[in-house]
Amino acid sequence: MFSSENTAEVGSGYKQLGAKGGEDGRVLRVLFIRHAESENNRLYRELCSSGRQDFWDYDRYSDPPLTEEGWIQAEDLATRLEQNPQLYDFAGRKTGIKSLYTSAMYRALQTTSPVYRRMKIPTEVWPGIHETGGVFHMNEGVLRGLTRDQILVEFSGYHIAKSSGVSSNGWWRGGVETYDQMIERAVSSKKVLVDMASQLEEDTTVAVISHGSFLSALIRSLTQANCSFALLNTSISCIDIQVSTVEEGDDDYVRVRLHYLNSSATDGPYWDKQLLAFTSNM
Repeated sequence: MFSSENTAEVGSGYKQLGAKGGEDGRVLRVLFIRHAESENNRLYRELCSSGRQDFWDYDRYSDPPLTEEGWIQAEDLATRLEQNPQLYDFAGRKTGIKSLYTSAMYRALQTTSPVYRRMKIPTEVWPGIHETGGVFHMNEGVLRGLTRDQILVEFSGYHIAKSSGVSSNGWWRGGVETYDQMIERAVSSKKVLVDMASQLEEDTTVAVISHGSFLSALIRSLTQANCSFALLNTSISCIDIQVSTVEEGDDDYVRVRLHYLNSSATDGPYWDKQLLAFTSNM
């Protein structure tokens, strides 16, 4: 399924890592985390179990909150990250998570809340990592998502950049995003992470709290995988991104390493449930 021979262009200014030596850049370690159980997750499970899937488009929430179980999962996620630094600090250097990035969707904002509260990690809202489709409902017209004030009042302490697109009218453009548009957005988000890695002055770990379908596409784009991933609620997947310069004036090269995928609270230590470990040169 995966091979260290997988290579691909990642966009202007980047090439796959070749055989020539060069100066290795700092490592950006990214923890990709799916949000906790939402009301839509619960609803879809119940509709499927009763054979009523046809009601999904009309019964679903446009921007669902967490369920009671989801809040328990979110607190458990904070505990896992707080008490198990080996999930991201493999060498025992006591390097913590430097930043949290969360989707602007309600379920992701809520999932992030216990982690932010307990670990005091600077948290930024990143609207571009929302779930496939955006904020929509068959019977509710044009929807825009939470406004800047709504987010900052309920999630005091989160940072929203002026350039984020989150305004007094919300953050979503309205309508329904297509699958192809989501794939383009995953590629754009990959480039943001690669640019972030290229500017590091020291090895850095960040966490990205997002959504199952979008994270699957983003991980596929980063690793050049030829399959999708069914990510569990609050599961963690760990990827390193390293940008290296071969020669002055030449394009930079990007190395991506997937350490583990879909590690959940019931998995036990990540090294016992490690599904994949490979290096893909991009």
